[in-house]
Amino acid sequence: MKRANMRLSVRISAVAAVAWAMLMSGLHVEGTAHGAATPAMLELRPWWDAHREANNACKARRERFVGGFYGYAFGQPRAICIPKGESPSGGEELARLYVANQSEIDSHEGGFRDLTQVEWARAARIAQAVCSSAGHTAGLFTGEQEPGKSYSLVCKSGRARRVTARRSDLRQDLGDLNTVDWWKPMVAAADYCGEKWIGFTGFFNGIQTQDSYEIICVPYYK
Repeated sequence: MKRANMRLSVRISAVAAVAWAMLMSGLHVEGTAHGAATPAMLELRPWWDAHREANNACKARRERFVGGFYGYAFGQPRAICIPKGESPSGGEELARLYVANQSEIDSHEGGFRDLTQVEWARAARIAQAVCSSAGHTAGLFTGEQEPGKSYSLVCKSGRARRVTARRSDLRQDLGDLNTVDWWKPMVAAADYCGEKWIGFTGFFNGIQTQDSYEIICVPYYK
């Protein structure tokens, strides 16, 4: 019995060591400049301010990240960092920083001239449209802008997966995204993507129908 317990203990220790190595090396989740955020804190933050903080935290901590977004992983909201450049195998662009001019913004949903005056769902749809036009799977505004002139986005390809989720497949029906606070869908996206693919979280791109939502699923570790 003692030997069996010892083997089990060694096995558990090995698994823990692998998990810890994964967390320390391949993890794409970074803390923010202000420590771990909580849902209560996020409720008080405008979406563009949280996006800007997440992007700045990711860019500042490791040179290999082009930016990031506030998502949900390991049971709490975190800045999910997005790798830049080509994949280790080469030839596949994972993400890039893209600066859209005013005419590009105006060509989708009537456009806007200041991110601080735009609802998150409409901004998400415009980001999706701009980055799709540039040949990418998905996109997010970083929160950085010159109002009326230019707007920074992270356009994502690589392992990002654009999927359609039936409302009945989600743990909760969020209703009309245009009327939902920005931070609520991040939990639903993390649940949906994490149940489909291990090590994935996600975000809503604002596109919806009466029966479904579009979700972008992204890995938060290699």
